[in-house]
Amino acid sequence: YLSTVGLNYINYPTKVVFRSCKLIPTMAVAYFAYNERFSLVQNVSAIAVVSGLIFFGYADMTADTKVSTPFGMSLQAASVVCDAFLPNLQSALFKRGAS
Repeated sequence: YLSTVGLNYINYPTKVVFRSCKLIPTMAVAYFAYNERFSLVQNVSAIAVVSGLIFFGYADMTADTKVSTPFGMSLQAASVVCDAFLPNLQSALFKRGAS
């Protein structure tokens, strides 16, 4: 729902970039909730993704057309964080053998 409402405040390419960056909150939830550890390569890759997202979002908000707003970016970020819980829950259930 947050992602759909956020489309009123950002353009579609920005939404796609945010949705593709679900990796970061998913890794954070796995680390804090399930004590899962990640390799150095995985962490560096995640930092590279975040850096790209920051540059893309900043360029989109400062462009002459200014189609994206901080509020829209916040809605997309909240949507991605909420979506980060599902893959971790699925992984935990799979490890326990529940179907």
